[in-house]
Amino acid sequence: MDTISTLTARDGGGTFDAVTLRPYSPRQGYAVGLADGTAAQLPLADVARLAVAVRKVAARFRCAYVGTWIKDDVVHVDPVAVVPNLAAALYLARQTHQLAVWDFGAAKEVQV
Repeated sequence: MDTISTLTARDGGGTFDAVTLRPYSPRQGYAVGLADGTAAQLPLADVARLAVAVRKVAARFRCAYVGTWIKDDVVHVDPVAVVPNLAAALYLARQTHQLAVWDFGAAKEVQV
């Protein structure tokens, strides 16, 4: 089975169960970052340490899900909530200064 590090490096990020670290991808809903900005970052070269960073973020924020993504060779880690509709997702995203939310149904990023 692929690890969270392998999946993040291969796919450019993902949403994962905070306990099992398995991918979480419902057919609908939106993933929204809960940290103000980004909770943790690590160089892409250190992606093998991602599971440790994810567990620390999950414990700190007591979240059910954690999102990862890669930008400019940096892996970003955020606690995420999964909400049912875009209006709620965008409202929450603005509160936590997020740049985008993830639309599970369309499998794409939606800019805030």
